[in-house]
Amino acid sequence: MQKHINRLVLVIVAIVAAVAAWNFTHRPATAGFDQEAYLDRLRAGAAPIILAECTNQVVGLRQVVTLNLETSGENLLKWTAAPAVDYVKPGGGVDRTNLAFTFALMQGRLVCFSQH
Repeated sequence: MQKHINRLVLVIVAIVAAVAAWNFTHRPATAGFDQEAYLDRLRAGAAPIILAECTNQVVGLRQVVTLNLETSGENLLKWTAAPAVDYVKPGGGVDRTNLAFTFALMQGRLVCFSQH
């Protein structure tokens, strides 16, 4: 009887050790994840993404006059950007237009989309 109990204890210890080792080596990527630091990195990258997208959206872009970013919430799908840009008209002269963008994550990268 004692021999069976010893085997049972040994099997239980082996199982617990295997599970602990598996948990240690297969921790989820979110272990130690700092949500606020992650959002701060995304917020820091929002303005350069918008400025680059303005050059893609506006032919003859002269300058970005103002850039209003709303990135205060934790839900980045509700983040918005509203740049006002000057551009050179095809016939000559300079005109101003307002753009609107929203943000999303695609494959872990922050991207923006025009709202027109």
